[in-house]
Amino acid sequence: MEKIGEELDEYLPRECAMDLSDLSFMDSSGIALLVNLHRRMQDLGGRVWVENPSSQARRVLEAAGIERFVQMAVIGGKA
Repeated sequence: MEKIGEELDEYLPRECAMDLSDLSFMDSSGIALLVNLHRRMQDLGGRVWVENPSSQARRVLEAAGIERFVQMAVIGGKA
């Protein structure tokens, strides 16, 4: 999260897409990262979304209820 925070502070984006297509495993630390990223983007007046989550990551995110505030999308049929 530190590296992502540094990038946010430097570029101050309004939109942030997290491409999870190469992610093979996600647990509570990944959930925490997305929650923190969502908060940071809200502070910047922006939004974050997840693209191409693997089936395992999608199950974890759905079980945590992340889709209530972070949109998930499949781009180009990758996931």
